[in-house]
Amino acid sequence: MSYIAEVSFTHPRLHLGAVLESLPEIVAEIKPQPVTDLAEPTLFYSVTNVDTIAFESVCDETDSITDWNRLLDVDETALYRMTTEPDVETVSSIIADLRGCILDARSYEGVWKYLLYVSDRDALTKLTEYCDRTGITFQLNRLYSVETYADLQCGARLGLELTDRQREVATTAATMGYFDSEGADAGDVADELDISQSALSGHLRLITNKIYGELFVENPRAYL
Repeated sequence: MSYIAEVSFTHPRLHLGAVLESLPEIVAEIKPQPVTDLAEPTLFYSVTNVDTIAFESVCDETDSITDWNRLLDVDETALYRMTTEPDVETVSSIIADLRGCILDARSYEGVWKYLLYVSDRDALTKLTEYCDRTGITFQLNRLYSVETYADLQCGARLGLELTDRQREVATTAATMGYFDSEGADAGDVADELDISQSALSGHLRLITNKIYGELFVENPRAYL
């Protein structure tokens, strides 16, 4: 079974790692680009919520960054091209070797947050082992089957008006694999949420009603 994983990485020599430690308030996003010279790896970043003078000053002081160039500014976001030392830690190659795919990569409060496609759970085990060997701090935050993640994304695009509690219930059930044949059962999910199984059933019924109302009813009724 294939999965979508939300994971976190930190390391001082991970790309922009030292910069993010100094300026955790910035939001950096790795932009897709063709493969560059491995002797002088080049990456493109969009950087938001940043004082460009402070950011560029830290980049100048970071020994792993050999060159940088601000390409453009759009509203509050700047686009940078950066060249780094070849020994900068990276996770992209091991993810590719494990037949995975990086769907998104951006920083939050000084930590890299990745959204990954992985072919199976064994790939995550090998990724964990790689991070242990290289000293990269790795954390698995959430794991979804591809089908469950697609369903959740569909709900988000529909703009379902779920309450915070309903979103918590839906996310917990999906993360624990409740909707998969080999995942957690109702008792496990209810225990995780500290509610009864009947309360869990009630929440899931209302959530399902809202989803089906958005998908299959032209004028869905108002749900309480």
